[in-house]
Amino acid sequence: MPHTRAQGPNADDWLWLGTGNRSRLLYAGLNRMVKRRAEQAGYDSNHVSAHSYCHTWADDLKAAGVSGEHIMAVRGWKSPAMLRRYGADMASQRAIEAVHALGDRY
Repeated sequence: MPHTRAQGPNADDWLWLGTGNRSRLLYAGLNRMVKRRAEQAGYDSNHVSAHSYCHTWADDLKAAGVSGEHIMAVRGWKSPAMLRRYGADMASQRAIEAVHALGDRY
């Protein structure tokens, strides 16, 4: 039987719905689920959170060559400080890869 909230004019308002016809999945539930999956995959759940994916997302876009201006626009950030903050985790690795992409010149 389909979820009662997955029907009608507002059916696509939420990405995840709770089980047993409960409401949408809130941040606390999402965070618990992410930590549980991290443990199942063998990661220390103390170092993983739902918010970790914001950092991964920003890094992936930067590594793919998406401009900082576009990343800021999509995320709704007004300050470049947010872009630096979320992209800082892997900044060194991106720099190394960018230099290696230049080949033997350097």
